[in-house]
Amino acid sequence: MSAHPICDGLPPGSREKCLRQAATAVIVPPPPAYVPPPAPTSITVQPTEAPANIPAPCAKPSWFARALSVAKVLSSPDVDDQTKAARDLCCHGCEHLRRIGEQRFCGCCHCPHWRLADLDVKNRKQAWACPAEKF
Repeated sequence: MSAHPICDGLPPGSREKCLRQAATAVIVPPPPAYVPPPAPTSITVQPTEAPANIPAPCAKPSWFARALSVAKVLSSPDVDDQTKAARDLCCHGCEHLRRIGEQRFCGCCHCPHWRLADLDVKNRKQAWACPAEKF
């Protein structure tokens, strides 16, 4: 019998028994080490589409951004009558126009339907800009 490293150093009787068992033993290889999959070389981000009922420029900003916008618009000076008339004409044909009684509101800017959000008030203010980017 050939020598086996585990059996070396045993007394003679035990050594022969160890060598016989080692010769008939089935050797099971250790499981392979875990190799993580390779990291992607590039990440592709697919653009998401805006829902059909909300056009992309009409995405709802945070409440803080909306509050700052209201303060900025209401504190700005008035525009001339010609600019207000052009803005009113643009809003009249817009798909975002919402009417509640005699009042007109922009459905794109996400303002609450209150007196100061009426388009007659907003279109008079210099800082007011169309959220659908029409003017």
